[in-house]
Amino acid sequence: MRVRTQLLTLIAISSLLFSLQGCGKFKKSGGAIATSDVKSSSTTSSTTPCGPVHKMGDLKPTFEYYNCGPVDDLRVTAYTTNEKGESLGPTPVNRGMLSLRYTKLHNDIISHKETFGIIFMANGNSNYEVNWQWMSYQMGGAIQSRLVIQRFDGTCPKFCEQSDITDEIQFWDYAEIWQWDCEWDTWASKVACVVTKVGAPDKKYITINDPRGRYNGLRYLGVGKSAYDGHLPSYQGIVTDFKLTVFADDL
Repeated sequence: MRVRTQLLTLIAISSLLFSLQGCGKFKKSGGAIATSDVKSSSTTSSTTPCGPVHKMGDLKPTFEYYNCGPVDDLRVTAYTTNEKGESLGPTPVNRGMLSLRYTKLHNDIISHKETFGIIFMANGNSNYEVNWQWMSYQMGGAIQSRLVIQRFDGTCPKFCEQSDITDEIQFWDYAEIWQWDCEWDTWASKVACVVTKVGAPDKKYITINDPRGRYNGLRYLGVGKSAYDGHLPSYQGIVTDFKLTVFADDL
C-alpha cells in the first residue's frame, strides 16, 4: 500500500502546516458537530449479536459480518466468510457501514508517524488502489486524527489525497471506550465517521470526506494492531462490537 508519509512541523497545533500533492487538500473539523450533519441510521438493537443495526435508506444489505470480540487484530477481505458462510467476492463495495469499539487506547502509544485505527482498502479504476483511512499522529503529547481518502487509479493527475482533521479527540485513559460509526456512499460522494466517547454524550465528533469515485471491490478492511499491512504502525487497542454491512448499489 502506498500510504504517503507527510512531514509535520508543529509550531503550535493551531498553526499546523500540511502539504499535499496531486488533488490533495485538507479541512479541519470544528470540534463536536451535530449528528444531524451525517444521515447515519445506525441504531442499537438486541436482535443483533453485537454492534448496532445498520440501515441505509431502503437499500438491501448484500453482506454482513460481525465479531463481538474482544480481539486485538481483525481483518475482513473479499474471501472472509460470515456466520452464514457468505463472502463478498468481487461484489462492489460502494455503499456500506462499519461500527466498532476500541478500548486500551492512550495518546502515549500513538506514534508520531501515521498510526492507523481503520483501513478500508478497495479497487478503483482498472483495479488500482483506492482507500479511506482513520489515523492519528502523536504531536508532543497530544494527538491529531484524520479521516483520509486516497486514490491511485488515475482520478487525479498524480494521486488523490485529502483529509478531514480533528485535534478534539484525545485518549487520556486506557479504560475509556470509544465508538466508531462510519458510513460511505460513493454515489453520494461521502464517507463519514462519527466518533463517540461511550458514556460521555458531549464527546461526539464527526469527520466527513469525499471518496472521489467508486469502490469496485474490497481488498481488505483492517482494525487493531495490524490494521495496516505495511510498515507503518496501527492502534494497539482492543476491538469489540465490530460490525460491517455492505449494501447493494441499487434497490
